[in-house]
Amino acid sequence: MTCIETLAVVVEAAVSILALGLSVVSIRQTQEQIKLSNKQSLFDRRLAIYMMASELVHYFETYRTLRQRVSVPVKSYAADFVLLAPEDIFSDVSECISFPEALDSLQTLYSGSESLGTTAQEAKFVFSEEVGTRISLFVEDYISLLIAMHRYEQRAMSISNSIANADISASASKEQASLIDEDAVETIYRRLNASYDSMIDESTLDKATEEIKLC
Repeated sequence: MTCIETLAVVVEAAVSILALGLSVVSIRQTQEQIKLSNKQSLFDRRLAIYMMASELVHYFETYRTLRQRVSVPVKSYAADFVLLAPEDIFSDVSECISFPEALDSLQTLYSGSESLGTTAQEAKFVFSEEVGTRISLFVEDYISLLIAMHRYEQRAMSISNSIANADISASASKEQASLIDEDAVETIYRRLNASYDSMIDESTLDKATEEIKLC
């Protein structure tokens, strides 16, 4: 092998080694970028869920305080629904509960409930098991209470319409039906109250904040 041929072999080998080295560096850079992207995505999702849970906690605390001050028989849950339903999720809250039998009202309810439901499920995957489970249970009970209140108003309006149309049987069953729906609302409220107390007692939102900082 001549000197030129030997030099060519050496150069080719050097080029191959250099290409391999650059390839390894490129792979490592890609891995780091993916890792950073995943951490950023996790941070974003944790923060979004934390903000939503904090908002619901604020709404519920306000509602619970007002509820404890007022001790009159329940005639309607419309005002309660307005106090609890986040405007940014349920769009026109007042419209939603004022016309509970309207198609737009039902679509708003189901769309908002689905959005909150997604948040509840996602919490289980982006936070630790303890934190994610407590947030998820609280949000799920919150959704259930909103749906029960909306159903109460829907039932009440349906009965009122029947009475207005001189349906005597509907008039006779109005009080009984209202009591049944009211009991359902109150049962879910107590469940949500327990979920809230559990979150506060275990400092769930504080722990969520610490997990967000780890991203």
